Amino acid sequence: MDDEIKKTLGRTLLLPPLAVCFAFTLSYTIVFKMQLDDLDALTEQGQICYGYTSGSIVNVNDKWHTLLNWGYIFNLIMTIIYGIGCIGAAFGILAAALGSLCCHAFASCVQFAFFITMAVWRYNSWGSACADNSAISGVGNSIQNIFISLCVFNVLSCFTSKSAQST
Repeated sequence: MDDEIKKTLGRTLLLPPLAVCFAFTLSYTIVFKMQLDDLDALTEQGQICYGYTSGSIVNVNDKWHTLLNWGYIFNLIMTIIYGIGCIGAAFGILAAALGSLCCHAFASCVQFAFFITMAVWRYNSWGSACADNSAISGVGNSIQNIFISLCVFNVLSCFTSKSAQST
């Protein structure tokens, strides 16, 4: 395939969705890192929330630290992958752009597991208690806002994908 055709194909078909994914994952990377730093600062100040479940004590700070760290690392990796894909699409390196989209498809499984974990750890009895009435309630509210925004983004993404398929 001619290099100019590859560049045109990459720039017109592959670059726009990769650029949107890059922008969103970069935004989420920053948000997760900021919340992770806030939670670490509260933990260092001794502001720890404990919850109770099935007769055992749960350190909610540790659970939410794991959750925020998972979100941060996952989105950082995907930002790098989308960045490589954007560069590939812009310069006609279709293997890089298509490889990035393949990673996107596989990462959706990890993201789905993350959504479930995020919902459970935020909305179960100890997560809700710490999000409502504790020193770390701001982090709990932020986790809720991140969860809602991710759900809205994914639902809209499904509708736009379905709309594009029907045209």
